[in-house]
Amino acid sequence: MQRDLFTHASFSITPEAKRGEPRLWVRRLIIWREPGAIIREVTLRPGLNIVWSPDPGTSESAPIGHGSGKTTFCRLLRYCLGEDSFAPQAQRLLIWKAFPNGHVGAEIMLAGRRWIVVRALGDHRRDVVIEDGSFDDVFRENISPTSIDSLRVAITTTII
Repeated sequence: MQRDLFTHASFSITPEAKRGEPRLWVRRLIIWREPGAIIREVTLRPGLNIVWSPDPGTSESAPIGHGSGKTTFCRLLRYCLGEDSFAPQAQRLLIWKAFPNGHVGAEIMLAGRRWIVVRALGDHRRDVVIEDGSFDDVFRENISPTSIDSLRVAITTTII
């Protein structure tokens, strides 16, 4: 007799019938060397996004996918969602030195509304959170830094 590999769950989850997208998802992540100079822009879709690194193809003994930035990408994403830091202190210092005017930003969809978040990578704190704004709004000269707290409260209120 064949045994089940997985036990049957005692509960089930049924998605809301009228929901067209997840309640919270990140549409894109952008890294700037300095305002106006994009290093990388990653577009994401609702649902499962797989972050992988291709085989370098240099030799069979070369490590596959190590050191390509997958963990840093996830940490930067979490930083844009409200975490206090994006890396251990030693790594942050190296990034600050390489990108003293660097920023990371995310376009976050929360309950169907767009939030723009841009956070500094350097040693200066210049976090800007704008509901229903654009990335162009963030780097205008007259925009004042905000706090990440408004996004944290919105996520907590909407999700929890």
